[in-house]
Amino acid sequence: MRFSLAAFAAAPLVLLACSSSSGSGGGGPPALDTSCAGPCPASSIKHLVVIVMENHTFDDHFGGYCKAAAGSNPSCNDGPSCCEAAPAHDPSGAAPVNLDDNEMANNRTDNSVGCETNEIDGGKMDAFVTAPMCGSVHNVALADPAIIKPYWDLAAQGALADRYFQPVIGASTANDMYFARAKYMSFAVLAPMTGWK
Repeated sequence: MRFSLAAFAAAPLVLLACSSSSGSGGGGPPALDTSCAGPCPASSIKHLVVIVMENHTFDDHFGGYCKAAAGSNPSCNDGPSCCEAAPAHDPSGAAPVNLDDNEMANNRTDNSVGCETNEIDGGKMDAFVTAPMCGSVHNVALADPAIIKPYWDLAAQGALADRYFQPVIGASTANDMYFARAKYMSFAVLAPMTGWK
């Protein structure tokens, strides 16, 4: 679901790939390097790919790909049965709208602190449609499977992580910095560094 919630606005998709840096020379997959010159690593993960979906949630992009029951918290991470599907309805009973180019162009969500605080509703997460300031049925959306399929194809090739929750209510800049640095940076600190006002 696409909630107008920057607490999920830059939900990262993390894909892990295991490979060796040495090629096989035949155009196929790289040869597995088991020699470990020095101490062998504890993991065979060689690459970490992070895709940040700015102003989108994990649910709006992957809620239709994932198949585990909402709230089931699967312990695996390989394939659609290892991530939670988006709920069929939000707490108000609204069904998700189709998130396509037209929906994105005509129904911009408000990521301001005031709107998101109302929508979060004291942690109940139940007022995305009904909040008096900014509630809207357009805040609950699932990406069109035909459009989002390239992301689903990537997810099928690696591990998928959907447990990143941003620590700051409001626009995603501070949350992006928190993800990148594992340290909170307020907008007041970022503005002079970037020239933003």
